[in-house]
Amino acid sequence: MLRNCRFLFFFCPCRRLCSPRRLLMFGMLLVLYFITNLIIKSENITAGNLDRNTYKHQAHVPKSSLKGFSHLKPKILTLPAPRPISEFVASNGTVPCLKKGTKKVDKEGCVCKNGWFGKSCNIPESIHFSKELTTKEFLEFRPATARRIIYAAPFNHEFAMLEAILNDLNDLVDAFIILESPFSAFGVRKPVRLLPRLHRGYLKKFHSKMLYLYLDHFPLNGRKKGHIADSYLRSYLGKRGMPNIRNVADDDLFLVFDMDEIPSRDSLIFLKAHDRYPEPFGFRFRWSAFGYFWKHRHYSQVPAGCTIGMLRKVYHDDSNLVRDVHHGVTKNKQEEFLEYRQTSLVHPWFLGEVGHFAGWHCSSCFDLKGIRTKFMSAQNADWPRWGSIPEKMSLESIRNMVRDGKWFDGSNLNNRAESQIASPESDPFYAPPYIMKNADKFPHLMTNIYTGEYIEEKDNAFYNSAHTLLTSDILKYMSIMFLIIILCK
Repeated sequence: MLRNCRFLFFFCPCRRLCSPRRLLMFGMLLVLYFITNLIIKSENITAGNLDRNTYKHQAHVPKSSLKGFSHLKPKILTLPAPRPISEFVASNGTVPCLKKGTKKVDKEGCVCKNGWFGKSCNIPESIHFSKELTTKEFLEFRPATARRIIYAAPFNHEFAMLEAILNDLNDLVDAFIILESPFSAFGVRKPVRLLPRLHRGYLKKFHSKMLYLYLDHFPLNGRKKGHIADSYLRSYLGKRGMPNIRNVADDDLFLVFDMDEIPSRDSLIFLKAHDRYPEPFGFRFRWSAFGYFWKHRHYSQVPAGCTIGMLRKVYHDDSNLVRDVHHGVTKNKQEEFLEYRQTSLVHPWFLGEVGHFAGWHCSSCFDLKGIRTKFMSAQNADWPRWGSIPEKMSLESIRNMVRDGKWFDGSNLNNRAESQIASPESDPFYAPPYIMKNADKFPHLMTNIYTGEYIEEKDNAFYNSAHTLLTSDILKYMSIMFLIIILCK
């Protein structure tokens, strides 16, 4: 191999520098550098200047083989015409009745189903038992058409939740904005999991409503300050997603969730069919961890929605501000917000209450390897950062936590003195309908399957994760240092 380098040695102006041995070592160091080249593509981009940045080619992403799903540029999605309100509301000639909440309509009026209230059977229990909405008596059905809904969420590896959202809410939601990135919230390069599957026809019957966004960079300082990365993802959903959606009206709704947060159908039907409720609004979810069986005794409260008018005029399509009530409403002194408040009913409120939830939030609900991926992908903000502790990320350790209903520090998951397991028999609001209907497909979500004897698995995946980034950086800088030493000798 050294002999093959003689032609370089012959033409090199500095023969001492280009000796065969040095050339060989130089080549090896270059290979080492590029193999460990995991430098994060950080850009000085904030939510405020997202509009000035364009999509760029990423060689590691599969080429688009299906029209509409590309890492280069998202498709243009045109919303269908609003559905007539008659699809949601029936009448006996004098009293309108919400079809979803009405058992029958007779001469006397609406006869409500269990869990529905009001003269028109139009108030689901998530609102009836909540003290947040103080304008119930002023609510009105929409006069002609129902509101349309745009649903936005970032994706990492939550395939079960994505399937549940699309299957359960497809007929109520008019557009789904799904965001994926080759970087985790921690700033580590990760596989692009969803896009290749979409190219192969995964969830094909929902493709016409899906707007796929590809985030090809990581925000500046996102690794040092994890909340920056988290906020940036949510901002990107609105800033990049909304300009690609056509035929949108100011009274349509925009919802932004994490993928493990799933609103109930009843709550969305209420929002679609009514006028004269304030904004922004949020949801109080049934909260569980590792599976729907470890149920927390409190709710998970999530600010999540507003009208398109508020999103555009007040937040300038920055969907992260929908989740940030403090800066979006309470401390907002901007002129456009004060003007909007003069003509619109602005007051933050939440659907749902303990025992009468507005949806489900199943945190870290995966199989064992999925749970590990979740915590190793987490942002660099919540301390202690369990994903950075190797012994906490072993499959055996994670399995023991799921089995016993414990957290990483040994505390109980559901904030009780002793962990208590919920079941579909004891909890009528156990899990989203799609998960319930496909319990055999998601056994790890429905029941605690880790109560048997543990079978050790070969597991080296931890060292191919977040800490690989640090190792590769060290090797990379070492290779540069050795290269300088060799060239200077």
